[in-house]
Amino acid sequence: MVNRFTLAGLLTVLSIFGLGTLVFSVADGSEPTPIEAEATTPPSPIAAAPADPTATPTPKATPLQSAAKAAGCELKSPPNEGAEHVPQPTTAADYGSNPPTSGIHAPDWAPDGVYDRKSTPALEFTVHALEHGRIDVQYAKTAPNSTVKRLERFYKDSDDGYHLLVFENQTNMPYAVAATAWDQLIGCKTFNAKTVKALDEFRKAYVDKGPELVP
Repeated sequence: MVNRFTLAGLLTVLSIFGLGTLVFSVADGSEPTPIEAEATTPPSPIAAAPADPTATPTPKATPLQSAAKAAGCELKSPPNEGAEHVPQPTTAADYGSNPPTSGIHAPDWAPDGVYDRKSTPALEFTVHALEHGRIDVQYAKTAPNSTVKRLERFYKDSDDGYHLLVFENQTNMPYAVAATAWDQLIGCKTFNAKTVKALDEFRKAYVDKGPELVP
């Protein structure tokens, strides 16, 4: 049995031993072992904001737009100028676009077909053809014969000339080749295989789209 004197002596020895250890550690210059902090998980990055549901997506180019861009042609949708019948001949000055895409015209219209340079229908007749859903394909007065021959082949390749007219332009248009439909125009400064593709896409997009469909 341990008496109180023995217990007191034992505690005294332990205290002295602990103090000596502390003094030795300080004298030795060693640092007490730091308490390691508990690892924490870094915060999650902020999620990307959702797309605006009200934003309008960029529309995909149509085959006509793509073909016209590849050929360097321009597409226009001139304002409608009416469809009044007039008895007198018309000139380029009577229309807001060149070549015309609508406006005053003769009571009669030019039939479908390929016209040679000496038989181009008068302007007031070719404009009336547009009202009936036709496509007027026209080449500049300065166009070489090779262009005319290629357009004649284009006419044949396009459902054997279905609702097409091909003729020499009579309005001094600023294009080498152009095609018109009612309220629509494609104008090309140059002529090549890509131009033919653009003309074909224009034909498919606007044939029979006039205000009066005449077989």
